[in-house]
Amino acid sequence: MSKRWIMVALLLASCITANDMWMPTDSRVRGGKPTENVVLLEREPTDRPFEVIGVITPPMTEYDSLAQAVNAARRIAAGKGADAVFLDKSAKGVVLKAIVWK
Repeated sequence: MSKRWIMVALLLASCITANDMWMPTDSRVRGGKPTENVVLLEREPTDRPFEVIGVITPPMTEYDSLAQAVNAARRIAAGKGADAVFLDKSAKGVVLKAIVWK
């Protein structure tokens, strides 16, 4: 990858505001579902195939607790049609990945 593209990617990443919590990983549009149907998983599932449809980065400064941030992430994931979210422990900060089962 050229240095120019790396600089563009870094510039775009720095422009993300607190309201830009959802970063889709594909362009398909899915119907929303009730928040209570989106399962919170402790880790990446290993028992069945899935596809990551987006990454959610709730700004912790807007929430009083991790639980509030996770619930906000579940609401966003539900609106995007996710079946579940899991914490990405390899990332810095609070990052959740929204998935659909295959």
